[in-house]
Amino acid sequence: MDRTEIIAVAFDPAEIEALPRHVRMPGSTIVPHSIDSLRSLDWTRGTPPNFVISPLVTSLFDAQELAGILAAKGFRGRYIAIANSVTAPSVIRNDVARVAPSLHFDVLTLDGSRLLREV
Repeated sequence: MDRTEIIAVAFDPAEIEALPRHVRMPGSTIVPHSIDSLRSLDWTRGTPPNFVISPLVTSLFDAQELAGILAAKGFRGRYIAIANSVTAPSVIRNDVARVAPSLHFDVLTLDGSRLLREV
């Protein structure tokens, strides 16, 4: 079985370790990236990742902007934005779908109020 590569954008190692186990997916390889290093990745050669995680909002980008970057690079996998809590995840999903309809996007809240949708 192939190992799943997870691109973790804007997380430091301690934050990655603190993520829930089902997000870290046992047996996967987590590759941390900054937003700038992600922008410079070239997925035209080799196999692109199939899973990306990031905070919902940072001081440098939000999920909608990152989804646009991923879509422009040809990413067609799953992208999950993580937040402590979110009051209207459907609004966020709709905003992301407008800029990157090819992504399988969802929001995961760490307070337990929002479970992932099946995709």
